[in-house]
Amino acid sequence: MAEYLGARARFRLPDLWLVMQECGAQALPIVSLISLLVGLILAFVGAIQLKMFGAQIYVAALVGIAMVRAMGAIMAGIIMAGRTGASFAAQIGTMQVNEEIDALKTAGYLPSIFWCCRGCSPSRS
Repeated sequence: MAEYLGARARFRLPDLWLVMQECGAQALPIVSLISLLVGLILAFVGAIQLKMFGAQIYVAALVGIAMVRAMGAIMAGIIMAGRTGASFAAQIGTMQVNEEIDALKTAGYLPSIFWCCRGCSPSRS
């Protein structure tokens, strides 16, 4: 791990770009779908409650303000974190099954470096 604090580590930009794409851009469909469904649920619940007061016209404003101001960023962060964490866990599990972790240890590399700093190319330990 000391080589990452020093100057001996190489930084691989294509791998960093791949990780950024996996964590961000490819999470957009699931984040959009979950946000849409939560907005629909909020609209249905809000319409029932606002109907009692005769204020059904404000359902769109309620959903818009609630999703944009209050819940939008939090939901996107939680969904992206859960999806990304599950993806990384599946990749590590696949590496364990395919014995890639043992191959890295045999070659003298630290496997945790490849998990934590996927955009870096470590020297041998």
